Amino acid sequence: MGDTKHLGLVKDNTTRWNSTYLMITRALKKRQELDAFIQVLDVRQAEKRVPREDRLSAEDWLILTETVYVLKPMYDHTMRFQSRAKEGHHGAVWEILPSMEIILHHLETLKTRYVDQSCTQADHCRDLAPQDLPHQETLLRQSPADEPAIAQNTRRAADRRPVGYQPPSRRTSQSQNPPPDGPRPATVRCRIDEDLSDAGRRHFRVGINNAWVKLNKYYNRTDRSSAYFGSVRMHPALNAAWFLENWKEEDQRQWLETAEERLRLHYHTGYRDQEVDAQHPNLSPPPISPYEPDGFDDFLTPATFYAQTTAVDEYDRYKSLHPIKDAFRKPLEWWRDHLDEYPTLSRMALDLFSVPAMSSECERVFSLAKLILTTQRQHMNEVTLEAILCLKLWWSENAFS
Repeated sequence: MGDTKHLGLVKDNTTRWNSTYLMITRALKKRQELDAFIQVLDVRQAEKRVPREDRLSAEDWLILTETVYVLKPMYDHTMRFQSRAKEGHHGAVWEILPSMEIILHHLETLKTRYVDQSCTQADHCRDLAPQDLPHQETLLRQSPADEPAIAQNTRRAADRRPVGYQPPSRRTSQSQNPPPDGPRPATVRCRIDEDLSDAGRRHFRVGINNAWVKLNKYYNRTDRSSAYFGSVRMHPALNAAWFLENWKEEDQRQWLETAEERLRLHYHTGYRDQEVDAQHPNLSPPPISPYEPDGFDDFLTPATFYAQTTAVDEYDRYKSLHPIKDAFRKPLEWWRDHLDEYPTLSRMALDLFSVPAMSSECERVFSLAKLILTTQRQHMNEVTLEAILCLKLWWSENAFS
């Protein structure tokens, strides 16, 4: 584990993201030192001893270890999203939908891990909050085999299921997230699960169910904006192929058709139809050739031979592209290189890639503004404050010299 003497303990709080995860992770690293500290206090006076109810038992340490395993994907994706996406990744809106798929798959896999086989589905539902309970008709079904093949005409999962229900494989292409510090042997994973008490298993059942419900709620809300679907579609390394590869069920394909039409409408009304004709100046017509075609020319090239075919829409032309592997980490560079090929569609793509995945950058700006707008500058107006913030950002990014 290495020397941890220089590491202090981390305390969680209600405003810092992942603070509970970081607190538990640090405690696990310093477990031996914490146990030794408690033992040292035991030999001292009674008033200095740690109360028995505040001590961590072996079961408590098991629960903390499992908690880190459960929360690790959330921490990883939060750290990814809070970046600035300077090159079109790590903080871009196109990453949200795939990340939600990964975390939902992670939670659905965990749903089958902490099952108490002696309990029925109704027993598992007692671990849920009232607003999270499945519909009554769900409780009447006794096994996954009783489920209909297609329950909804969207990409969403079936109705809410308690722990113990094996979810349909709507995200089979996503692999299970590895545990912290690399993959664990299967024997270790099973041993930790088996060592948990019934109360410990119930603890995880409640947490996993509530986490799944909350994330699935916001996952379904991505339908309200075309930005989530559209940003993935505008990624040259993913395009439509990513959806076709991952969402193959009939109800998922129907959702794709609806999302595709919405994005196409957004492109037509917001970009293509707004194109300015003056953007492409007309060239002077070429001089008329005095040459008169004869019968030989007419035979080889009839009047319709050189007729201009129907122009292919930029949207359709881009949609037919095969995913470009080299553009995976450089989507902005790819669109900049293809501005002439997609003069209108590239504007929509760059607009979508400018949408941040999280509000972390806004919070950074607020924190910076607080340092500028001190008690000695209370009369500064918002225009001046905005100018100072912009200049500072541009200077840090070498936007001017």
